[in-house]
Amino acid sequence: MYWVYSHPIRRGYAARLCSWAMFVQLLVFGFLLTIPYLAAYRSGGMWIREAEYREQPNVHFKHSYLVQLRGAASNSELVWSSFPYYNFLLQNNLRAASVKTRETDLNHDGLLDELSMEMSFPLNENEQITSVFAMLFFDYQLHAKADVELEGAAVVQYEAASAGRELFSDGFLRLRQERALPHTGTVLDYNGSLIDETSFDPDTYDLASVLQRYNDRNVTTVFEAPASVWTAGRVAGQPFVLRLRVRYPPTVVRYTPSLLHEAKHGWVQYLALLLPLWYFARYLQEFLFANRIVSAVAIEPRLKTA
Repeated sequence: MYWVYSHPIRRGYAARLCSWAMFVQLLVFGFLLTIPYLAAYRSGGMWIREAEYREQPNVHFKHSYLVQLRGAASNSELVWSSFPYYNFLLQNNLRAASVKTRETDLNHDGLLDELSMEMSFPLNENEQITSVFAMLFFDYQLHAKADVELEGAAVVQYEAASAGRELFSDGFLRLRQERALPHTGTVLDYNGSLIDETSFDPDTYDLASVLQRYNDRNVTTVFEAPASVWTAGRVAGQPFVLRLRVRYPPTVVRYTPSLLHEAKHGWVQYLALLLPLWYFARYLQEFLFANRIVSAVAIEPRLKTA
């Protein structure tokens, strides 16, 4: 004869509704219900307040910009922008520049990957440039979860100890968030133009106010350039050249997850603690009832006879 199969014979225990045995069962049930939850909650990470995902943004240069060049002298400021009234306000310092831009889709995925921009400013014989401030405006969109549209900006600022003839800056346009985005819906709160080009109010074009309004937004973009190249010296009759390369890299987006997402993650944390406690509770019940520590009526299983 060979042993081919076995199964345990289960012994049951019965007790009245108002008894110590029923009280122990309710106590064990409450233990299994609350202790795993409290342990998971107190240890942290049970409920996800914020989550992250990675997305390639849809970015377009709006062909809106504002540039200021300064020299060593206090009154040696040159400006040029795409805003007609701003140019009119500073017409005494206006210097029309030759602007060339090109946006490229490097990996042919239908989304632009970078902007190349070159601005040439003609200079007089006695003019020298030692510092540059430029602000470029972009249409920045996210669509993987919530549909987010915002006006982003890239700010380039550089100061040199000696006069130069060219500044080259190569960097990344990255998303900056002060708070998480929703997981669904449409977000247009940050899509308004920072500079109203139809306005005739000089305060509209004040750079300090523009930067302050921009940084007050909860979702913006920042231009991160690890290093810039300043070409010192100047050749007579040659313009000052500002060359920029703005890359649009994939960005990590923080968002508030849905209730289903939170429940799915929380259930895993709860279940990881429930299983070992459940096995412990089963052994504890068997010890209490089998050894008659808790009074209950043992019900033997009925064996089938042939």
